[in-house]
Amino acid sequence: MGFRQAFQIADIPNPYPHQIQTFEALQEGRPVLLVAPTGSGKSEAVFVPFLTLRSKSLPSRLIYSLPMRALVNDLHRRFSSMVQRNSPVRVAAQHGKRPESVLFYADAVVATLDQVISSYACCPLTLGPRHGNIPAGAVATSFIVFDEVHTYDPERGLQSSLTLAQRLHRMGFPFVFMTATLPKKARDALKERFPRLKEIVAEEADIPVRAQRQVTLEVIPDSLSADLVMDYHGRGKGRTLVVCNTVPRAQELYTHLQTASSTTVHLLHSRFLDEDRDSKDKQLTEAFGKQAPASDVILVATQVVEVGLDISADLLISEVAPVDAVIQRAGRCARWGGKGTLVVSTTVEHTAPYDGELVEATVEELPRVTGDLTWAKERGLVDGILGERYLKLLDIGSASRAMYFLSKAAFYGNSRDAAQAIRENDSVDVSVHPDPEGLGAEARWLPRIPVSKGVLGRFLEERRTVIEELETETADDSHSRLTVRDVSARAEIRLGRFYVISTHDAGYTAETGLVLGEPGQGMVPSVVAKRERPQWARPRLESFAEHAGKAMKYLEEIVIPKEGFALDRLADYVSLPKEDLLTLARIAVLSHDLGKLTEGWQRDAWKYAKEWAVVPGNSELLDNQERELLEKGEGGTFLARFPANRHAPLPAHATVSAYLMADFLQKKWGDWGLAAALAIGHHHVVRAQEVPPHRMADTWLEQLQSLCAAFGHQDIPWEELAKARCQASPTCFPVSMAPLDKEKVYAAYVVLARFVCLADRMGAGGGENAILDYEIWRAHT
Repeated sequence: MGFRQAFQIADIPNPYPHQIQTFEALQEGRPVLLVAPTGSGKSEAVFVPFLTLRSKSLPSRLIYSLPMRALVNDLHRRFSSMVQRNSPVRVAAQHGKRPESVLFYADAVVATLDQVISSYACCPLTLGPRHGNIPAGAVATSFIVFDEVHTYDPERGLQSSLTLAQRLHRMGFPFVFMTATLPKKARDALKERFPRLKEIVAEEADIPVRAQRQVTLEVIPDSLSADLVMDYHGRGKGRTLVVCNTVPRAQELYTHLQTASSTTVHLLHSRFLDEDRDSKDKQLTEAFGKQAPASDVILVATQVVEVGLDISADLLISEVAPVDAVIQRAGRCARWGGKGTLVVSTTVEHTAPYDGELVEATVEELPRVTGDLTWAKERGLVDGILGERYLKLLDIGSASRAMYFLSKAAFYGNSRDAAQAIRENDSVDVSVHPDPEGLGAEARWLPRIPVSKGVLGRFLEERRTVIEELETETADDSHSRLTVRDVSARAEIRLGRFYVISTHDAGYTAETGLVLGEPGQGMVPSVVAKRERPQWARPRLESFAEHAGKAMKYLEEIVIPKEGFALDRLADYVSLPKEDLLTLARIAVLSHDLGKLTEGWQRDAWKYAKEWAVVPGNSELLDNQERELLEKGEGGTFLARFPANRHAPLPAHATVSAYLMADFLQKKWGDWGLAAALAIGHHHVVRAQEVPPHRMADTWLEQLQSLCAAFGHQDIPWEELAKARCQASPTCFPVSMAPLDKEKVYAAYVVLARFVCLADRMGAGGGENAILDYEIWRAHT
């Protein structure tokens, strides 16, 4: 299929030059650095090639990474519209509020950056660390797009993205960086780091919506005030957007404008509850969206409008900020073409939360811009002010901090460490209540809003008050223990904790959000419904051989074909013949439940199965094969799965399986054998290491020999394996986790672990629907 035909998928009969160049580069399997302004079809430039080239020059799965949830939601809607018309590809959104593909099993996953990075470290934010190696294997082998990279934290999120991109590059996977304003020196440094990286720079003249856009820049020495806003707004009586650098400034300005004018005024900042933020987003789309009628309206906002909101204003008035932030804000002026005015106020009381030197440099350079503020001029400003700074940050040594947090997250399974690899987290949660000290169990249901530790510290210093640090230890939905601690000084505030402020000192409304330093209304606890597990079909009564056979069937028929591109690249990367890699995957799947063939596991399993079968009516639910298995009884066969009347605790089996197979796998395949053994041991719980005492049942080895022979894997030293049949005391597997800094071993581990886990789940649940049903359930609970 030619590129012109391919772009018909997105209803683009005449693709822009940068879209064509991107298609051609990806067709060659090259990584891409795409530099293009807003409204230039950057997303389509990579999604169309993915639909056309997947499993050819691109992997079969796309992970599209963005910095904000709102951007994810918007792009998911656009991509879904394309595939509904033209393709069976499944598209899913993946972020904290929409976890639609927690295993990253969808063909195209549009996700926030924190979801992607934390998943790579085997501690996904929306799944928990127990099953973290399943999405990790997907992230390590996908076609990943890093969009809006100029908005990433340059010391953390950008560094983590570069680390992941370097690993993809060394494995031979194409990837894409997309940006509007990353400085040229930074782009040149990226090209040095990635020799095959193809830089593609869009031309504004080629994009009608940009060519027809005329934004005039006006730099003024006045400070931002209600009078100044009304003066400028009154000249046009259109749609005006005012951007303040801090929430208190925005709230103060909003209040003054409300009393000074009859014009409709909206307020938006980061201290609204999710439901109120969603409501405001809808209001703003109606007033400032592409289909909004011309109207007399003002929006007062903070940095939250820089990305994620598809709105446009005729007039944009902004407090001065670093040049990249100013340009992001300017993107909300005349967004869809036409004329607009950008007014930048250079007098601010303080530069916080920004770097003072960057703000001063911006104040110095902005007045030198003459004529319309074009994209070329925007890039020139960014190059001049930020070029050297980014060049230092992109030095290879700057990645050490991000790598430290990633490695720590992968080893310990702490999602907070993974989050620290994306951005510096200095926040605490805050709520407002009339009686913080008198709160009981309902404290756990209080709504929470994140604020920085510094903001809360300044509030305490200025207000000279006491707030309560609350911690709840929950046993179940009806029993919890609440610990309350008085806090009155900045030094007593602890990161990541929950603080409740009295309504004498703060308040919350859906109109103004959280206001600190003034008496106000409290927040109302809202009981969250207990998450119910779905009513899965009862587990089948199934033998060890039957379950292993089903897992192998789905490995061969679904998992391996779906991951063929990844297998080819991984085999080349670790210098292992592909057939050996496949053999490792097959042996891992065949032996993953070997630990169930212990005397203790089989004894308990048969006990629970028989207890279930004697309950009136249950035996009628069994099919003929299950009845025959039940009649054979404990001495006739080994169980792998069974129905039970209640929760049935059983001895750990996954680590026993790994313990039995580890010596053989390591002696034959070295580090890759270790990766396979860890994949076996972690197919229920990542980082599991303890091996309980066990004694293998009689004929366990014959059962494994028979199974391996049936699938053509007989080259196993059975006599050596037999020596491990009994372990009298607890022991530990030599390592708990494949180290992230040994990237080849880590890559082999997460890929093999994904294969084993998916095959196991499909074997237990009746095929691919078991995976899809699980993701659907997670998305709705």
